[in-house]
Amino acid sequence: LTFDDVGGTYHPCPLASKLRSGQQCRYCQSDDALLPCLNCDGSVCLAAESVRAKCREMDMVVYLTGFASQIKAGVSQQFRLERRWVEQGADFAVALFRLPDGKEARRVESLLHRMGLLNFLTGRQKIPLLIFDAATAFERFQGIARKMLSDPLFSHLSPHSPAPEFHDYSRRYVKIDAIPESTEVLTPQPGQE
Repeated sequence: LTFDDVGGTYHPCPLASKLRSGQQCRYCQSDDALLPCLNCDGSVCLAAESVRAKCREMDMVVYLTGFASQIKAGVSQQFRLERRWVEQGADFAVALFRLPDGKEARRVESLLHRMGLLNFLTGRQKIPLLIFDAATAFERFQGIARKMLSDPLFSHLSPHSPAPEFHDYSRRYVKIDAIPESTEVLTPQPGQE
């Protein structure tokens, strides 16, 4: 599977490679126009100029998601924001900054990671977090988000920071009292983490 920046679509692997892990063979990784964007930290753009030009025009959001006691910082296009949160299975979410350039959004996200917020959580890491005190976790999540919003490091972004609208998705999920002995059903297949 590889992304074509000209047509803006994904194409099947031209080599029809069978994967042992991951979502792309080495050939498709080298040919994927968006892969540099996924690893971007906002310092230097490694994407093709056509991709960078589109990136300059995207409405991006730097957000936090909470998974019980764990908090992750991420970036999404504005139009996909809530869908992104749900795809991740977030218990809590908030948009911190709305920025008109993907590179700047990635730079801010990278700063949040350096401040101790997570870059990712795998499905396996989320399983032990399924049982938690939602009220306490949500309160903690809100406190950390407000701390990030008031940090002097981000004061130049205040024009891009909407009043925080906190989302509590934990109420939508089925509650469980114990982690099943077999988490096979709960464990994502390779490439779905």
